[in-house]
Amino acid sequence: MACSSPSSCQPRASVAVDTFVSIGRIARNVSAGLALSLPLAATWVQPAQAVLIYNFYESGGNLVVEGTGSLNLPSSPLASGIELPNGFLELDGGFATGATATPSLANLYFIDGPNTLGAGIIPTFAFSSSDSGISSALSYADNFFVIDETYVSGAAINSSSTFAGTTLASLGIPNSGTLGTWTLVDPFDFSYIGDTISVQVNASASPASVPGPLPILGLAAAFGSSRKLRKRIKLHKGTSDISASTGA
Repeated sequence: MACSSPSSCQPRASVAVDTFVSIGRIARNVSAGLALSLPLAATWVQPAQAVLIYNFYESGGNLVVEGTGSLNLPSSPLASGIELPNGFLELDGGFATGATATPSLANLYFIDGPNTLGAGIIPTFAFSSSDSGISSALSYADNFFVIDETYVSGAAINSSSTFAGTTLASLGIPNSGTLGTWTLVDPFDFSYIGDTISVQVNASASPASVPGPLPILGLAAAFGSSRKLRKRIKLHKGTSDISASTGA
């Protein structure tokens, strides 16, 4: 891991907690407006055109989470200025990959899809030991995708985060296959064709375009996870407090 002591991990832990707090606040603020638009979109189905693949694989005894592909984003984010930290795993809710030495500002979008990575995944919270490329995060438990605000829609995405001493087996992740697929959603523009985000294990390094349906009614799931979000925030806040106490 990048941190040499519990106290040195504290700043990054605080950033991660703040990120989830901000996402939860955004969800509450926009839910009322989206509820009004959902009935109008009940039967809207469109094919996806592009794909971002997050590939989980092992290299030299370490776990690597690599993001490759591209995305055509909705015309406007649902929120901007989100502070996104360097790579981290939070496998009861989401993960981030890429970034530079300092947290970046990012834009937030809704996604539709499963709220877990499947049975057997072990809840884990860990920071990366090294990162490269554009920062992004998939919060599958809360139906959000976040990406660096400098990203230009349709441009190539290349990122990587390494988690030292972590293996697929230690996380309960199978050695191959697809863990989940999500579709970008723009609840205010029904002409938008939602692109696909896929989490795979030991996938090909060259992702191909993957078509798929866009079930807009799935947007309702974006507002049913506040209890899980509060639980995760409480858990990470408690961990941060213990780290601060230990390092004092």
